[in-house]
Amino acid sequence: MPPLSVCDTAISVHKSFYSLNDLHQAAGGDAKYKPALFLRNEQTQALIAEIEKGTDSYLLAVEIIKGRNGGTYVCKELVYAYAMWISPKFNLAVIRAFDATVSQPQPTTPAPAIEYKPLNPQQQVGLSKAVRLRAKEAHTTTVKIYRELREVFEVASWKEIPAEKYTEAKALVKSMALEGELMPRHTFPPMPEPACHPQPSVVVPLDDWMMIADCFRTLSLAMDEAWNHQGGRSANRYNNPPPGYVQLPYQVASRSGRVMGKISQYTFAAYGLGS
Repeated sequence: MPPLSVCDTAISVHKSFYSLNDLHQAAGGDAKYKPALFLRNEQTQALIAEIEKGTDSYLLAVEIIKGRNGGTYVCKELVYAYAMWISPKFNLAVIRAFDATVSQPQPTTPAPAIEYKPLNPQQQVGLSKAVRLRAKEAHTTTVKIYRELREVFEVASWKEIPAEKYTEAKALVKSMALEGELMPRHTFPPMPEPACHPQPSVVVPLDDWMMIADCFRTLSLAMDEAWNHQGGRSANRYNNPPPGYVQLPYQVASRSGRVMGKISQYTFAAYGLGS
């Protein structure tokens, strides 16, 4: 039972009973509030009778202990009644004292340490073989693997790994990814060849094609002559055109217009844009 203190006075406890003598001292020790006077009170006697008639009737409400360290001890219900008999202020102090004992944290018994058996000699040999094999595969030292085992299982030495964790430790070693290890090259599927879309085509009459080719030849010659004119070689044959233009003979320009119309016609037909 937790200790009880009222108005900075420790209240003695015997079994589940509290000392009325200590409560009397906590209230100031006034003679008119002696425990004996409280117990002879008619209302107190009626309360004691009700308590002893209850389900816990095998327990008395009052217990008198004789001797040097004796005194009058009562149950908690009579403690409240005694405090109320003295004064409302003292009754409130007792209530708060009991509330404090209930709300304060109780000491807990620490959980027993879990005992486990470390790896036995046979398991140590098996795990060390797995470590050496993994180190050889990864082209590294066993030190890194043992360090990883200590960190995962939180032990000072890999030999202290619990025996029940032996299978788990071996699986960890086999699947361990180590720094600097060469990982297998990932092979990607070959890229598909780009689809070849045939260019649109159109049937052109041979006469039209010959006309187009002849026009381009004539136009090429005319362009050469026009550029020569702009360079000052034939300035007496042409008027000076404005900047950014060239001057062509009328026959060449007219023929070029007809050819460009033919080219546009066949282009629209090739792309399905014609009528």
